[in-house]
Amino acid sequence: MTQELKHTPGQSGFTLIEIMITVAIIGIISAIAMVGYTSYILRSHRTDAKATLQHYAALQERYFSQNNSYATDAQLGMPGATASGRYTIGISSDDSYATHYNITATAAGAQASDEDCNSFTVNSLGQTTAKTKGGVAATNCW
Repeated sequence: MTQELKHTPGQSGFTLIEIMITVAIIGIISAIAMVGYTSYILRSHRTDAKATLQHYAALQERYFSQNNSYATDAQLGMPGATASGRYTIGISSDDSYATHYNITATAAGAQASDEDCNSFTVNSLGQTTAKTKGGVAATNCW
């Protein structure tokens, strides 16, 4: 025997309009949360670049104390990118005697969408700089 469901007076359910409004509100909140989450992820990956730059700056100073000049990226055995692959790493020298260096990490892959802090640089004086995707100096990245 099957029982029939009968609508009794006083019972109510959700209307299609109420369900559609609820779904729309959830969609809007999800969209806002996703933008914030993406921004958070980009910011958190910046530490990868900064840690790698500090590591190679320490290797440069060690190399300098032994050789009285700074190394090229090949001499340091640099892989050309951070371990995660989110930044490319390169060394440039200000002079032909290798008495100065600049190590730069530039966003790559998915991290390249980071508009605010797209590249980081540390030099032989320990000075750190950052630039936006447009090449403008960024002040709040380090």
